[in-house]
Amino acid sequence: MNDNDFLQDLAKAEVVTRGNYLKAGKGLAIVKSFSRDTTRDGDAAILDLLVLKVTPKDGQPCNAVGEVATKMYMFEKGDKDKRAATFANFKRDACAIDGIDPKTVKPERLAKIVKEGVPTRKDGKDSVYVGMLIGFDSYDGKTKKGEPRTYHNLLTIQQTPGDVQKRAKLLATGADVNAFL
Repeated sequence: MNDNDFLQDLAKAEVVTRGNYLKAGKGLAIVKSFSRDTTRDGDAAILDLLVLKVTPKDGQPCNAVGEVATKMYMFEKGDKDKRAATFANFKRDACAIDGIDPKTVKPERLAKIVKEGVPTRKDGKDSVYVGMLIGFDSYDGKTKKGEPRTYHNLLTIQQTPGDVQKRAKLLATGADVNAFL
């Protein structure tokens, strides 16, 4: 995984608001892991959120409390449009977790987010975002082609580094979901 190419594509990404790993609902989650890896199809980033609280929307089934919702960002080599959309989704979500506006973020800040917040698996380090609380608001809709899709927004929650570290330690011990509330 070439960090320079990755960061250049990320800096150019448009911001969009769709995804499919959280079911329709509004709630609170904690970042369980956030990492990058290289697969046979291209580079990837993986975000795992542990659902702490959720309120269903419009009677739709939602993620269960204690469930881990996984978002896989596949930066596939061949399809330029799909690759651009993936960078856009990743940029939006990483900036929400970091608490900054993805539309005005500077390339240097994106580089810091990626290097500190989304390490490669071979680095063997945890993301600095592990233990961070994040709000989410997900709803069902349709794509331009009329296909069903779940859209989501991750919502920044202000918190102290000490609180984040405390929750990261609880995650490492396998603590029950109630320990985070």
